[in-house]
Amino acid sequence: MNNFMCFSVGEQITSPSVDSVRFDLTSSGAELVLQLGKPTAKEKNDFKNGVPQFALKVVNDIIFILSRFGTGPWMDAPYYRYRSKPYELSMPTSPNEGINMHAMLVDARTGVLVAQRFIGLEHDLSVKLMEAVASQPQIPDYDKRLKQVFNTMSTLQLLELPDDNQVDL
Repeated sequence: MNNFMCFSVGEQITSPSVDSVRFDLTSSGAELVLQLGKPTAKEKNDFKNGVPQFALKVVNDIIFILSRFGTGPWMDAPYYRYRSKPYELSMPTSPNEGINMHAMLVDARTGVLVAQRFIGLEHDLSVKLMEAVASQPQIPDYDKRLKQVFNTMSTLQLLELPDDNQVDL
């Protein structure tokens, strides 16, 4: 049985929270939730109409999805497969295939969905992501490692790391 969720702009989809960026994988593809307190008109426009850019970095075995919409700032979201719900997602095989991403902009103060868009991730990034997820080990001290990365590196420093290497701090 398929369970589908409907997300409608203007409806509350999360509890009010602090600003955050969350990334997850589901059987439908990737999900990126940007929670910004009272998004400005520019942030909304960048999200809705700006060119999306993505990067993937692995630090201390933690996968980081970096994203940017239009001229907005780069943002980072950690991903740890052992904290994700079970899903079935196959590796893209054709050079024209990539993972689907459902990106959502949410007003963090209210939990209301402000905008959403569906993005096809590039093939190479999709393959790299699936390979990183498949090889990600269990991390018993995940929270400690994540805190170390956030205390040591900014989003822009993460972005400047080499693409094809695991970095250990």
